[in-house]
Amino acid sequence: MVRVGARFADLDPETIVIGTGKGEENGRSRVLDETETLVRVYAEKGSGKLLGAELVAAQGEHLGHFLAQAIARGETVRDLLALPYYHPTVEELLQSALLDAASKVK
Repeated sequence: MVRVGARFADLDPETIVIGTGKGEENGRSRVLDETETLVRVYAEKGSGKLLGAELVAAQGEHLGHFLAQAIARGETVRDLLALPYYHPTVEELLQSALLDAASKVK
């Protein structure tokens, strides 16, 4: 379990978007038999600025470290989507969550 940045409980649901990535949809998670995984990212509704994330995932500490750095730099979901995501990797869970969040940013 990993939590970085702002917790969902501390955010105003009216001003954020939530992006979700699920293990059953991720090839590497299926290979690792770790499909009970979930990545949720929280971003500002207007700008897409990443505010926080909560996840339960195999190798989640690596995703958490990456996300902590992105939050500290003030990155947006679109900034992070511009980075490469290789297949098949657990990082694709994050890409799925970011794509979901980006589709909801105004």
